[in-house]
Amino acid sequence: MDLIEGMSKEKVFNIGVMIGNVHTQHPMELIRGISEAAKGENVNISFFVGAQGNALDFWEGDEDDYNSYNYQYNSLYDYSLIAGLDAIIISYGTLCIYLENENREEFAKKYRSVPLVILEEYDEDSCDSFIISDNFGSMYNIVEHLLSDHGYKRIVYLSGPINNTDSNERERAYLEAMKAHELEVTSEMVEYGDYSSNVDDLVEKLLDNNEGVEAIVSANDEMAISIYNVCRRRGLVPGRDIAVTGYDDVEFAQRMDPPLTTANQDGLDMGYRALKCAVALCKDPTNPIKMKIPAKFLKRQSCGCKIHHVDKELELVDVLEKIEKLSDKEQIQKAVSIATVGSYKSVVSEEGRNKGKAYFEFLISNLLELDDLNDDEKRELADSLLLQVQNLCADEGCKNIEFSGFLRSFQQIMRFFMEREKETDVLVLLGRILELTDNYVTSFVMRKDEEDIMMLLTKSWAAPTSIKYMIDKADDENAFNCLAIETAIDQGAKSAYLYLLPEPLKCDRKMEFVCPDCLELVAKHINGKVEVYDRGKRPVVTKENGFASLFPDSSKHSYVVFLLFAKEYQYGIMLCEIDDTSIGMLYGVSLQISTALAYMQISKQENEAKQQLFDTLKELRDKNEMLSFVSSMDALTGIYNRRGFIENVVDAINENVGKKAALFFSDLDHLKQINDEFGHQDGDFALMNAAKIMKETFDSFGSENAVCGRIGGDEFVSFMICENEDDTEKVLEELKLRSKLFNEKCEKPYYVEFSTGCYTFVCRAVFSVAELTGKADECLYEAKKTRRDNIVK
Repeated sequence: MDLIEGMSKEKVFNIGVMIGNVHTQHPMELIRGISEAAKGENVNISFFVGAQGNALDFWEGDEDDYNSYNYQYNSLYDYSLIAGLDAIIISYGTLCIYLENENREEFAKKYRSVPLVILEEYDEDSCDSFIISDNFGSMYNIVEHLLSDHGYKRIVYLSGPINNTDSNERERAYLEAMKAHELEVTSEMVEYGDYSSNVDDLVEKLLDNNEGVEAIVSANDEMAISIYNVCRRRGLVPGRDIAVTGYDDVEFAQRMDPPLTTANQDGLDMGYRALKCAVALCKDPTNPIKMKIPAKFLKRQSCGCKIHHVDKELELVDVLEKIEKLSDKEQIQKAVSIATVGSYKSVVSEEGRNKGKAYFEFLISNLLELDDLNDDEKRELADSLLLQVQNLCADEGCKNIEFSGFLRSFQQIMRFFMEREKETDVLVLLGRILELTDNYVTSFVMRKDEEDIMMLLTKSWAAPTSIKYMIDKADDENAFNCLAIETAIDQGAKSAYLYLLPEPLKCDRKMEFVCPDCLELVAKHINGKVEVYDRGKRPVVTKENGFASLFPDSSKHSYVVFLLFAKEYQYGIMLCEIDDTSIGMLYGVSLQISTALAYMQISKQENEAKQQLFDTLKELRDKNEMLSFVSSMDALTGIYNRRGFIENVVDAINENVGKKAALFFSDLDHLKQINDEFGHQDGDFALMNAAKIMKETFDSFGSENAVCGRIGGDEFVSFMICENEDDTEKVLEELKLRSKLFNEKCEKPYYVEFSTGCYTFVCRAVFSVAELTGKADECLYEAKKTRRDNIVK
């Protein structure tokens, strides 16, 4: 009992993380590494997510330009002073490209009231702790490989930001390597990017200004994406016509086409070490930690190397060859460890890694004793192995599986045993194991990607409506705050806090920002419950207590802090407890809430502006409704577009479950001929009148649920509930009649006609509009056989 009580009283450390550019891979790896390390510590994390986007134009823009208020993002970091933190991790490499005048020492000294762990920087004499990759040595190896192993001489360099230590060290390595080979580097051979993939113009300049370029060295992998894109637009194939290298070995580098030669700066590992270092400093701040992490040089095909296996695969084969029987436990375990390391991300829980080891041990052990299995056992083996893979994928730990690496390890093992097998029936069995596992993992990854895409689409459709609802509640402060916090939850936050300044704070770019003295908690969402506070009763946080004091008593919570601002005004911050996959969506939500807060600020202006405010809000509502209308209507014909048609048909079917309905698929005859012979204006004329004929036809039947839409260039769909058995035949006849009457009166030198297929069905709760449309399209195929060969009158 005493031990349990002692553990419960252990101090929970609150650690802040300053980071920017989280839309790129390396910062996201840092976040994941920090989050994974936090699972084993008694800590809560607050990520201060600053500026995102293209740093090249971050400071550009006149007063009316959308970039002119970007300076606001940098003030978010000062809110760490009102957070009540015990230590701060600063990813300076992702921040400095957005800092205008401050150097690292000036920036760091503002936060030195607590221990600092600074990433992507190094200073042996500083009182702070530092963790950095061995940038110089690793980049030197890359350039030396291009010079010595490939014999390239015309090598240009795409550097990172000028004021970034990582970038400077990597550029220095390039210059030193070129100098060692007595090769001149001119100013036109180096360009300075922002570590993002939006640097196409810089790559164009390098290629335009350096004729006969043999290789482009990029200071990171993200910018190498731009190099690939620009080269392909110019007809240059990376790895064949021009060598390309990167730095970082982020998750996508090995999947690029061709795989990218790079250096492995493991962001997951760096983030993991940073959190452990911060915890150590919380316990003993007197011993700063200085750490340089080696980055492994990884040769792949983008530099021109012909590589068929990565080192781990070759090492795995070497170990497998030493295993003669099941009793060679030491070699089996070694092979299992190699396969597992290649299958998981560098930072993974021991439980997750052990599950991977158990799978590979089961696989290798059974393959070694195949000859001893009877026929029934052999038949069961493939299913048993598949079940284990399914369990791995179903487990929460699958987030840490590197599926491409997992398949490489699995396939390497299977190929090894298949190449040595002579028995036909055993080869068939091995082929079945290979096929089942390959197919399942591939389909699992595809399903997961599809689910993620659908989730993002759903959220992206829902998010824009939130600003309309909040604007509608601009005169009801509590309802507004409740909507804001609920929007964050709807977009993926597990819990959320909304802190506002007592009054909006005007921040001028020309003045130094000073962190506010206090913030008021206006609303929170914890454990499924929303709590909104009235003015005068709101909990207040100051620099003395900090907002971390209002976190739950338990540890292992990770929050992301978003700044709420619009133009020169700041309104406060929003804290969302989330996993790393939701950061992007909630970043957008914070911008929407900021916009809504700006409108609420307008609503509180002086009395003489009330009428103007009323008109502004009415106009905004009208525009939102118009945008909603436009998003579901086809601009040319005035009937529904694909989205509007599907939404209305879904509603109609759900309201009429059990009733007979029909879906009509129509195709305007010979639209291409009209466009080619009479021009696109006549093509539009034909489309508009075809839509009018269809709309009038279905309206004439008086069905409340009739829906007409244009879903493609010349494709139309219509839906109706059938009140009588012969309704569909009457519709088809009416369509033909109305088309005939139109063409008799129309003076155009061509017929406006369309072919129509009809599919009838009974409305039910579970259905697919796409499937119904496909059925109607099949019926259309038959109808097309009777259309005119030529529509010219």
